[in-house]
Amino acid sequence: VIAGMALVLAGGAGSADAQTLTTLYSFCKTTNNFFCSDGSDPGELVVGNDGNFYGATTSGGTNDFGTIFKITPQGTLTTLHQFSGHLGVADGSFPLLSLQSGALFYGTTITGGTNNHGTIFTITTAGTLTTIHQFSGTNGVADGTGPNILLPSGSSFIGSTALGGTNNEGTIFTITPAGTLTTIHQFSGTNGVADGLEPVVSFANGANFIGSTLSGGTFNTGTVFQITAGGAFTTIHQFN
Repeated sequence: VIAGMALVLAGGAGSADAQTLTTLYSFCKTTNNFFCSDGSDPGELVVGNDGNFYGATTSGGTNDFGTIFKITPQGTLTTLHQFSGHLGVADGSFPLLSLQSGALFYGTTITGGTNNHGTIFTITTAGTLTTIHQFSGTNGVADGTGPNILLPSGSSFIGSTALGGTNNEGTIFTITPAGTLTTIHQFSGTNGVADGLEPVVSFANGANFIGSTLSGGTFNTGTVFQITAGGAFTTIHQFN
């Protein structure tokens, strides 16, 4: 049985002892074939332009492949989309919701899609989901597999894949709102080579985006790097 997860809001000012925690919603209130039909394992929330919160659960839902939901500040939850997770179906599985741009929210699925290697999607506040890119995942193909969160980059977005690319060790890409994807760096993954492997881009610092690799680098124990939207890549620390 999957344990219920809770969205919480910590409020109050002053010392930590004076703060009050209020549980807004506990997931897995209902089940469907032993799945949490309202979702399970929620990720970070995105504050919508309408004042509500939006997020994804990486599991649960009717098919146990995750959901997108809306929750009001008062705790009323509405499931907007339930992912199918089936191989060959475009919506994907195990979603992450990243950001809102204009009237749309943007997110990724770690797996699923036509090639079962992840997708990038948009979704409206009403729950209309559109897949704008499906990763090929083939070893040696540049777009990669297993995308992580997206970050805004001017009028486009930037993100990373944990694997795939020419060397099957991960990529960094940009993608336009219309879905045009450009791979700007492919990790070598070779032991002793500075750029590393299995990257995650974490945040922006001026014109640079900062990220880390799980392993690789000179000592094969991971790196921290920076990259521009144009693909200028620099390793700024190698763990030893």
